[in-house]
Amino acid sequence: MLTKRQNLLETIKGGNPDRFVKQYEFMNLIMEASVTMAGFPAPGQTS
Repeated sequence: MLTKRQNLLETIKGGNPDRFVKQYEFMNLIMEASVTMAGFPAPGQTS
């Protein structure tokens, strides 16, 4: 079984994905990456 990322890439390439994802499932993958990279301040902190 493919991971979320691998499945998304297979779908984009027109390959053979394990499953078709819900319309917004890929957004979680994008948000996970951006949150860890951006280093958003914790509540109550300023940048």
